[in-house]
Amino acid sequence: MRIIKKYAFYISLGLFYPIFKVICYINGLVYLRGVIYGLIAGALTISIGILALKEYSGADKPLWHWLAALIPLIIIPLTPIIMIYHLGLTVFLTDKMAIFMVFDGIAAAQFIVAILMFRGLIFKRGTDKLMMPGVGFAIMKTILTLRSISKKPERTLRELGLKKGQTVLDYSCGIGSFSIPAAKMVGDDGVVYALDIHPLAIRAVEKEIKKKRFSNIKTILSDRDTGLPDESVDVVLLYNVL
Repeated sequence: MRIIKKYAFYISLGLFYPIFKVICYINGLVYLRGVIYGLIAGALTISIGILALKEYSGADKPLWHWLAALIPLIIIPLTPIIMIYHLGLTVFLTDKMAIFMVFDGIAAAQFIVAILMFRGLIFKRGTDKLMMPGVGFAIMKTILTLRSISKKPERTLRELGLKKGQTVLDYSCGIGSFSIPAAKMVGDDGVVYALDIHPLAIRAVEKEIKKKRFSNIKTILSDRDTGLPDESVDVVLLYNVL
């Protein structure tokens, strides 16, 4: 159900393109061609969102998932180019900036949701023939960083009661939001295994390891299998995975 919600949200955002433009047209803020542009953007992304949802259950190659991220990414720079071409730079900067920001805000939100959709597809199918694009991971890294600031992983780990000397597996470690504080808590006598499906995530954790000089964090690049012996881990973190 949670997976379906992402696709439904993506499709719902597609509806806002024409709705917003029609509202602006009624209030005399845009011309008819602006409404047409909104209809095209909406029809494209809604159709792609529906096809991506079908693709989640079936097709071999993630064509529609790629397009779900690509189309909003094209809309973001295309919108000001079209507006400046038809209205001129002065009018765009003085009268139409708010309209541009709302319209591109919808596209940016769709792009972020598309990355989350792609991430869900990767976890379902594994890394074979699938990998989130670098720009998508950059967005994901920003989201994870903001989440770390707001939700404070240290607080969650304290509630778990981590102890010195324990062995921890951070499954789907992302950028190491939990791996780094966990390594501090278990100390030099403990070990933290940071596992993720994405090479860029592992690279981000290894960068932090080098930067902060941790010797008790070991990274594992894997889509499922940990490669660890049975009963070798005291605590497994599955934060925001299932």
